[in-house]
Amino acid sequence: VLAVLGAEAVGPWIWFLPLALLCVAFQDVSTFQATRHGWFRLLGVVTVVQAFLTNLARVLGGLAAPVVGVLIAVTALAPAVQAGLVKLFSKDRRGPPPPQLRPRAALALMDKHRDFPLYRVPTDVLNSASQAVPTILLAALFSPAAAGFYVLARSVLNLPANLVGIAIGNVLYAHYAELDRAGEPLTPVLLRWTGGLLALSPLIIGGSWFAPAIFSFVFGAEWEEAGQYVQWMSLWIGISIANVPAVRLAPAIKSQMLLLVSSGLLLSARAFAIAIAFDMGADTVQAVAAFSIVSLVGNACLIMAIAIAARRYDITRQHETAR
Repeated sequence: VLAVLGAEAVGPWIWFLPLALLCVAFQDVSTFQATRHGWFRLLGVVTVVQAFLTNLARVLGGLAAPVVGVLIAVTALAPAVQAGLVKLFSKDRRGPPPPQLRPRAALALMDKHRDFPLYRVPTDVLNSASQAVPTILLAALFSPAAAGFYVLARSVLNLPANLVGIAIGNVLYAHYAELDRAGEPLTPVLLRWTGGLLALSPLIIGGSWFAPAIFSFVFGAEWEEAGQYVQWMSLWIGISIANVPAVRLAPAIKSQMLLLVSSGLLLSARAFAIAIAFDMGADTVQAVAAFSIVSLVGNACLIMAIAIAARRYDITRQHETAR
């Protein structure tokens, strides 16, 4: 595979990939378990402790042996460290052990939730590809410098998006599951949280218009273009924060297929927008603007589609209960 990709230089470090995937699986299981039990304070403490230990290991490992293997090994093992910390700190919080599932019951449970491996895995792959599209196309069609400006702008904007997404997303996911089990309507919660997060958009968009001056002052005049990217990307980031409630609701209302389709369409639209901008002779700022506007429209359409699906789900469940 490395030979086909032309990445033979990776060499033996490729063996850290399956280890990293296994560690991420441990982290995901422990995180969702803690979320289900409502241990959000524990997750916050563990995240801080894990970040401190991981970065300390990188620094000390680099001082002891300044080779790439140290950085790769620490990065690969970091998720497992978080999983271990959750297990360690949650000892006193656990109730009685859950009953053991018989093979038939386990298979029935896997069949009931088969939409996760069937739809969520390809959805996450498409989302990752969609995030990488602007970097690849800007470098290929315009210049590596344009891709670098974009990466810096996205890194800055990702800070509020990731904080809100992680902090609110896990809470909402557990809340939706509780409401669904209780037979309560889900649409009002979706609309209330979406509206609240949309209220943050004017703050993000308004602050972004000072980005060129801030980037020029902090990073140097040559990085002012990255600030111009931020001005347009804030339109997309603002609504992407607001779509967190919709994305988290999709599994509860059995709409993960909808997420998969929307991810595929958004990936195609984003690539098409940058390619068309290049063919029309647009500059890099205009290409990022086209990409951001397409992303804005795509996320808005996703929110509306999930809201419609949630309303139908609530109505269907009400009719079944009435019977």
